[in-house]
Amino acid sequence: MAHKRPLTKAHLEAFCEQLHTRLGSEQAFQPSLKACPKVSDISALAQTPTVAMCGVLGLFPHQESSVSPNIFNEIEFKNFSWTADLTHEFAILPEDAHQRAALRAVLRNKIVVVEGSRGTGKTHLATNILLNALSNGQKVAAIAHDMGSLIQIQNEFVKLGLGHLTFLLKDIYQDKKLLLDIIRNEQSGRSVDYKEDEFKITLKQARRFLAQSDDSHAALSRPIFGDVPFSEVVGYYLKSQPKAGRELLANHLNAADYDFSLKEYDILKAAIEEAVWTFKSVNTLKHPLSHLHPSVFEGEKNEERRTKVTQNLSHFIEKWKALHHRYIAVYDTYAQKLMHYYESHYTDLTAQIRLLKESYSDHKFQFGEAFESNNFFRLSGLRAASLFSDRSKNVLSAKDEAMKQYTVLASIFNERKHFKHDFLSQSDKKDFKKLQTNLETFELSLKGWRKALPATLQEELQRLNSKTAQHFDKDLAEEIAVLEADLEQLSELTNEHKVLADTLAHKMLTLPKRMLFIEDTIEKLEDLKLNMRDFESFYDWQRYWLRLPENGKKVIQSLIKVKPNDWVAAFDSWYFHNTLVANYQTSALDNDNLMAQMCEAEDKLRTLLPAQIAHVWNERKKESIRALKSQNTEGYKLLFSSKNQELAKKKYLKDIINNYLPTLTDIYPVLLTTPSVATQWVEAEGKEFDLVVFDNAQNWSLDEIMPILPNTEGGVILSEYSKSDEPVPQSLVSTAQKQDAVSVRLNYLHRPVSSWVQALNQFVFCPDLEVPFNTTNIQQSIAITHVKGKYNERSQSNEAEIKGIIQLLEDIHATPFNTFPRIGIVCMNKKQRNALSNALLHIVQKTLNGWEKIEQLQRNGLGIYTLDEIEGLQFDILIMSGTFESLDKMTLSKKELRKAFNCFTQKFHYFNSVPQEDLVTAADEQHHPEGTFLLANLLLLAENMDKNADEVNPIIEKLKALYTSPKPYPSSVFIEQVKAHLSPFIRTEDIKENYFIDNHIFPLVIKKEDKTIVVRIDGKLIEGNYFSATWEQRILKELQKKDISVISIWSYNWWKNPKGEAEDLALKMVV
Repeated sequence: MAHKRPLTKAHLEAFCEQLHTRLGSEQAFQPSLKACPKVSDISALAQTPTVAMCGVLGLFPHQESSVSPNIFNEIEFKNFSWTADLTHEFAILPEDAHQRAALRAVLRNKIVVVEGSRGTGKTHLATNILLNALSNGQKVAAIAHDMGSLIQIQNEFVKLGLGHLTFLLKDIYQDKKLLLDIIRNEQSGRSVDYKEDEFKITLKQARRFLAQSDDSHAALSRPIFGDVPFSEVVGYYLKSQPKAGRELLANHLNAADYDFSLKEYDILKAAIEEAVWTFKSVNTLKHPLSHLHPSVFEGEKNEERRTKVTQNLSHFIEKWKALHHRYIAVYDTYAQKLMHYYESHYTDLTAQIRLLKESYSDHKFQFGEAFESNNFFRLSGLRAASLFSDRSKNVLSAKDEAMKQYTVLASIFNERKHFKHDFLSQSDKKDFKKLQTNLETFELSLKGWRKALPATLQEELQRLNSKTAQHFDKDLAEEIAVLEADLEQLSELTNEHKVLADTLAHKMLTLPKRMLFIEDTIEKLEDLKLNMRDFESFYDWQRYWLRLPENGKKVIQSLIKVKPNDWVAAFDSWYFHNTLVANYQTSALDNDNLMAQMCEAEDKLRTLLPAQIAHVWNERKKESIRALKSQNTEGYKLLFSSKNQELAKKKYLKDIINNYLPTLTDIYPVLLTTPSVATQWVEAEGKEFDLVVFDNAQNWSLDEIMPILPNTEGGVILSEYSKSDEPVPQSLVSTAQKQDAVSVRLNYLHRPVSSWVQALNQFVFCPDLEVPFNTTNIQQSIAITHVKGKYNERSQSNEAEIKGIIQLLEDIHATPFNTFPRIGIVCMNKKQRNALSNALLHIVQKTLNGWEKIEQLQRNGLGIYTLDEIEGLQFDILIMSGTFESLDKMTLSKKELRKAFNCFTQKFHYFNSVPQEDLVTAADEQHHPEGTFLLANLLLLAENMDKNADEVNPIIEKLKALYTSPKPYPSSVFIEQVKAHLSPFIRTEDIKENYFIDNHIFPLVIKKEDKTIVVRIDGKLIEGNYFSATWEQRILKELQKKDISVISIWSYNWWKNPKGEAEDLALKMVV
């Protein structure tokens, strides 16, 4: 019977009904429970086949839920599509900012949990969600335990002319006739005055204005600095700018090096604050000790650490000096050898020149012109004469000798050509005048080279390394190679011992540059050793500096260079300015008319939506009926023929619903029912509903709604909220919240109540909730009846209070419409509840005096409960039995008392057995449970309402003082700066922050003489997690009715020109 699913009331009733049918009983099946028959009656009952709906009550072990705790992630939901042209997120009924946020969340998520205390408009929101779904072509269901909530929803549809789209299914057996009667008349279409073009144009305008409003609000309200929005960062900037302008660091820092986040800011600010006092001990960024290796500054500073560092420095100074001396020695040796080499070359050349010149002079003296002549004929003559003359022969020999000496000189030069010179060719050498001239030129060049030899030597030495020395002196080249290796080794050794901050590494290829590197290293080491006297004072600063990130070091360096009076303020002004620059969006509209335009379009759309909804579903209905008629003639006749009652006589309503559900939901796209009824006909075969709303579902179990979930594409769970409530394990709400469900909390108390109940709600019961601006109060009374009752410990009841309540019921009169109020009776324990129920049952069964009145009241909803059973219920009159005659025996909580005082609309009547003097004492002492203490005060309040109204306010004021919570909103830095900039124009005491007007708090108000001005900041009159332009516009209109002016300011304008904005705001106030 319950294979693979939990056994529920619906399953049991279905089984009994099938058994009743198979037994062939002619009587209609009645699922209601009856008294168990006596033994003497059983034989008579056995004559006629029947099912007796009775049983035995007993205590059974707790059965764990069989539903998967991960149910919401396992069920295949789909997200609502936003692609259709007519898809929208607008509501018909008025809504506050929180309700608007909830509706928008429903359209974007598969499961949404909406929490709200009593009176925050959960059922009102449910109606808006259902209406929006209908407008978007979705089929919906609303499921609630409390029939009153379902009736409230249906009545709202009726007011809008859409009641024909709803069906309230109260009983799966009794409602068959009603459904068949009303559906028979639905086959004819309804006339709808739908203006399609006007609706589309208006919807397009409303969506455009909403998108602009959303973009503007998001640009200014989204967190840009941790959880801080744009306006508050403007406040931070305005606060720091006068102390030290942002321009001080603007030329020193590059914004691209920073990400402008709260985390980064906290790190940098802490670094600056530490630097302010740490830097004083050093007062320079270029202290020699900054070249020490960072590891030196790890751990605590002490004398031992300083001594060790000093010894390490001395050790390496000696090593580097020794290496340096070796380099000097090799360098000098090479220089000497190279100089000797050049000098030898010069000596050889000068000796050859001298020899050549002397020879030339001797031969010229000896032979005269004949020796110098280069005439062809004379030479020819000489050669011919030399055959016969010794003189001619000697002249030719002298010429040949001179040319040979010239050739030797050229060969000596060309072997090691150290400067440029062109010697004569073979033919030109015969011209001794040319030869002499060339020789003179060479000699001059040689002398020039000799003169430049030191520079040449130095240039040659600058290129010295093991490779360049190889061609000159191989032995010396090998020695240089050893020096190069030793330098590498010593550098690595110094790095390994973590002596210097910078890693020693050189890319120098020549010996002189390596020597300079060694000298620089020695200088650093010696400088460090010399300045170790400052080690103690420098230690703290360097430890701090080394911990800084690179962009932090840049900030500190810039501050040290600029030297502002206030380092933190200088950084703040620069950092916050650039944060604003990085996050400024042009979509932030400075347009006060935008909200008015949007609200105008949305108001017009509200008037058009009912007709649009009626049109959409009228067309769907006609199409569905035509399809049924053509495809299933039998089904069409069953639903729409004049004899449908007769045709359905042997059919069950649940079968009719399941067989024709698509058609039925096209005709009635809004199904209203209870969980117990829904689970009797829902079959987990497909998703029949686009959306299901679970109203007042705070105590629902997963088992209750498990048959429903697979039949919907999405769900909305509306739940009572109390921050002190502990979530029920495996409940619908807690399970959804543990998974992917989005949560929205309703924060406005909308239900009309009396001024004193409103005060209790706002300041005692629900101090975290808000009362809407200009809320309408109703008349509610509280009465107390003192009885001399005694609490019977054995029966755990109070007979005197029971008699008093029965007497009160007899005195209740019908309304002018001949109806009785809905009455709820609440008892402090179950025994008292049962005793009162039995007393009323006895009166009715025995038809004692007043039985008819009690029966009438029961038909109109009279119920008897304990405090934990009235969740989600609403009564006209609530009667409460105190039960005990001593407050010490009560364990009443504030939560329970809050439920009681928020579930009646007209009167609260309390029956009290506690002595008057005990109440007075308890009202002044808080040692009782909180709810009991509050109850004592409220009972005194009830006494004084009838006797002396002047005593009422002091009681409420006392409770206010005890329970008033801190400011609803934290202080705003932006508002603080606005006040500061307005101070030259307006007295500070006239500028009010978080100021109450008619129980509503406004962030910034200016009270000037008899004039009140509300300052709207960034397009918002009120602060909160959610924004709704229509809600803001409603508040604006209420302010205008009170002759309260509203002036808008925009934070990004104040960022750019605070002085001008302050002057402009002051001028507007005067005007």
